[in-house]
Amino acid sequence: MEEALCPKIGMEFQSEDEAYNFCNRYGLGVGFSVRKDYLNKDKDGVVTSRRETMKYQVRDLVIEHNHTLHISECAHMMRSQRKVSFSQGAQAEIANDAGISLKQSHELMGKEAGGLGNIGYTRDDLKRYLRTKRERGLKYGEAGAMLRYFEEQKLENPSFFHAEQLDCEEQITNIFWADASMLMDYTYFGDVVTFDTTYKTNKEYRPLGVFVGFNQFRQLVIFGATLLYDETIESFKWVFGTFIEAVCGRHPKTIFTDQDAAMAAAISAVMPSTYHGLCTFHIRVNFMKHLGNYYKDGSNLLYRFAECMYEIEDENEFIMA
Repeated sequence: MEEALCPKIGMEFQSEDEAYNFCNRYGLGVGFSVRKDYLNKDKDGVVTSRRETMKYQVRDLVIEHNHTLHISECAHMMRSQRKVSFSQGAQAEIANDAGISLKQSHELMGKEAGGLGNIGYTRDDLKRYLRTKRERGLKYGEAGAMLRYFEEQKLENPSFFHAEQLDCEEQITNIFWADASMLMDYTYFGDVVTFDTTYKTNKEYRPLGVFVGFNQFRQLVIFGATLLYDETIESFKWVFGTFIEAVCGRHPKTIFTDQDAAMAAAISAVMPSTYHGLCTFHIRVNFMKHLGNYYKDGSNLLYRFAECMYEIEDENEFIMA
């Protein structure tokens, strides 16, 4: 690799983007992906990791890597290198407007490029592109209508709660709301909560998360709802923190979710005293998805699986099973 493209102690950059682009070009040549770390800011919103010169400087450098590097043929598919081009995005938008599914659109572009590995992005990248494109093009009237509705509800009943999270460009990302009846239900039935984000039927592919529980008649009750920008640890932290704020700081004793690692990390950070359990429905779905081919006529695998889930309570007995 050319010496000018290699990092050195004392090297300075005028901006965060300049530093990131340099590191990303270096990573492409060597075979590793890069990402921006979270910023640390003081109470006045100043980035404390910057020096007084307002520049970025290389203060420490370790050239050796403790992980396997990507080969050059696959380097373009590393996370920091993947990108949906303008023309690819426009083609995806046209296909979406024509009713072609995201999966079909992605596969079609792969065929045109001679294989999915040649287009330079994954299906999830394309989904994020389309979602971001729609959100950036959100008309004020649409966002304003939602906020006006929330304010109208709050005027009718001051107990109505809503919160919106904005990004650095003042665009709405995550949204949470709960009306007075939801908050009242949580007061009586909020010891055990289930949080589910499997509802993704909206056109923007935004996950709709719902906090639910049971009342004294074993009927479903809703404690709150959220529209998420994505399913990252930071988004989940905001949602769970906002939910706890809405219910006046009262943490549920138990919360059930699916087997999402980001969700689990957020719960551990925001609600450390709450027991986190996995929803049996999602466990059964994953069982059939990953082990269904082992389940055949005459097999007792399903019976043994159900026994492990519902009948065994001792950890040692579970291991022996």
